[in-house]
Amino acid sequence: MTEKILVIGDFCIDRFVYGSSKRINPEVPVPIFNPINIIENYGMAGNVAENLCSLGFEIDLICNKNKIVKTRYVDIESNHMHLRVDENDSVEKEDSFKDINKIDFDQYSTVVITDHNKGFLSEDDIKDISTKNKLVFLQTSKLIDKWAESISYIKLNMKEYLLSKDKINELNFLNKLIITDGSNGCYYNDIHFPIEKNIVTRDLSGAGDTFLSVFVKSILEKLDVEISISEAQLAAIEIVQKRGVAKIGENEGSINFL
Repeated sequence: MTEKILVIGDFCIDRFVYGSSKRINPEVPVPIFNPINIIENYGMAGNVAENLCSLGFEIDLICNKNKIVKTRYVDIESNHMHLRVDENDSVEKEDSFKDINKIDFDQYSTVVITDHNKGFLSEDDIKDISTKNKLVFLQTSKLIDKWAESISYIKLNMKEYLLSKDKINELNFLNKLIITDGSNGCYYNDIHFPIEKNIVTRDLSGAGDTFLSVFVKSILEKLDVEISISEAQLAAIEIVQKRGVAKIGENEGSINFL
């Protein structure tokens, strides 16, 4: 029987407009961009859900209904991003998370919270969710505080960690904290997981979501935390060598939007 995972968090559409830019505007010194192809993917919590689905899990997704759209204008040959335009970049109060008591958390193997601090989830929401399942993963852009004490594993990038470093140390959260740091690898419990320096990076979009998804899969498979981190890091390395937002798995499945 396929394991079922609940993903909760901010949702967006990642739109990539690929084109060419071979001349400068004669009126003002900016490149003229000629669109050729448009690709759209689910982003933020949607990308985590997509990756977990591609890894073979049955996914329920609770997210905002308003359409946050991130549009990137990218050179089709060099993969250089000229511009990113974000539309509807916050979640209205009426579209935020609610009705937690209507969710049957017992049916899920785990809950994965992907919080980009767009307004869908409050700190109290995350605190309440974290008490509803024995295994809860969190990646967040919020400042970490006591509200995260029931979270099983917290994934932050280095910038996010440094903003909350003092509070994390005070609350002794280091034993459940994974810090990703781009080309420097990642850190867990004072262990450094380096990566090769000769990796050809084409696109960082969604790499953190891939890392989290594979880490969740590995933990559910009862792998050691350090092995799970290594597996997640290898998956993220694979993804950054691809164009746009890519999925790591090969399974086909559909996400159930709640």
